[in-house]
Amino acid sequence: MRLTVATGCARRAPKRDRPAQALLDLASLLASAQKQGWALVALDSALATTTPAAGATANLLATLAPCERQLNAQRTQAALARARAQGVRLGRPPTMPAHVIERIKRERKAGNSLAKIANGLNSDRIPTAQGGRRR
Repeated sequence: MRLTVATGCARRAPKRDRPAQALLDLASLLASAQKQGWALVALDSALATTTPAAGATANLLATLAPCERQLNAQRTQAALARARAQGVRLGRPPTMPAHVIERIKRERKAGNSLAKIANGLNSDRIPTAQGGRRR
């Protein structure tokens, strides 16, 4: 959205919840601001590019964004590994009845292919875990 003001123009952009995802946008926006002579002001924080020091801070934040993204990924992976080590079940809970799971395990152990097992379940009118029919 472009807003006209007495001293020139201003641009308003929606807030990004994940600044690391907006790295390229931010770098491009900072370059445009510097080239065209306008200031970038973040209304939800103290960031503004109205001074050289503030511009340098904005560029530093844009430079560090990939590092923050990697650190966040490492923290997430470590937390998931800790949870798995403690026996926490991750992901969607099974929705299939226990007897169906046992049947699948038994047939797989007997050497049946997954397609053959699925066809047998379909012929017995046993729905998939999400309730649909295998195609």
